[in-house]
Amino acid sequence: MYMSKNMFVKGQPATELKYLPSSDRVTCKSCGDTVVKKNWARHCKAHARYKDRQCPRGRPSDTGASHLQQRTAKQVKTLVDKVYVAVCTNTSEDVLVRLAEEAAPELTSQEKSICIRTIQTVIQKVKMS
Repeated sequence: MYMSKNMFVKGQPATELKYLPSSDRVTCKSCGDTVVKKNWARHCKAHARYKDRQCPRGRPSDTGASHLQQRTAKQVKTLVDKVYVAVCTNTSEDVLVRLAEEAAPELTSQEKSICIRTIQTVIQKVKMS
């Protein structure tokens, strides 16, 4: 039975997993690892990045992007929480901008403006229905 892309046969119990045929794998002459062909370019980049022969396995445990995304998401949530109430009470645009600045100072003015307009639009749509 031929393997699916995730390297396991569908419908087979976990104890009887089968791997891709050897024609879909390549052995690295530098480190001796067996790599799936579709990951060969990534494996070569890892050798270029880590000059020694030992390349770390898996993904890096700490990527700056994930922390930045979490922080930005938290700021947007705080901004939405504060601005939503103000929009519901028909607060002026100047006050909304000031609230957005206090809630999320690290967001750009364009991002704050997008959040404010989105909240206003959603509330208008809900009131119409």
